[in-house]
Amino acid sequence: MKKMIIMLLVVSTMLISCSIREIPIPTVKVENPEITIPVEIISYSWLAKDEYGGAWDDMQDKEAVVVPKKSKINISFEYKPKNIQIRHHISKTEWENFEKNVYEINVPDKEGIHIYSMLTNWSEGIVDYALKIEVK
Repeated sequence: MKKMIIMLLVVSTMLISCSIREIPIPTVKVENPEITIPVEIISYSWLAKDEYGGAWDDMQDKEAVVVPKKSKINISFEYKPKNIQIRHHISKTEWENFEKNVYEINVPDKEGIHIYSMLTNWSEGIVDYALKIEVK
């Protein structure tokens, strides 16, 4: 009986440790020319940990990556979230939602600084990422 309990504890621990993953970091690249854009985690509720922020405020001090007008930004993950919602932040309190579960951003032809966030949902929790570009 003692061996059975120990075996159950070992198997349970292995199953739990296999399902726990670190917060995934997406790869975000401009299609042509190939430019990698850094992404910040701005808010999350992941397993038993939480941190909250806002895309507009958190990205103000970050350096923008220069991106050509009308280019395409592709977003990829090692494993895909259950869903993703991309937002284009126009101000601290105003944003535009993209169609759900779309993994690309069509860069506008309007020059200037643009901030985007990506709200993702996983079995382990929710993560909100942000990126900042300068369209030239």
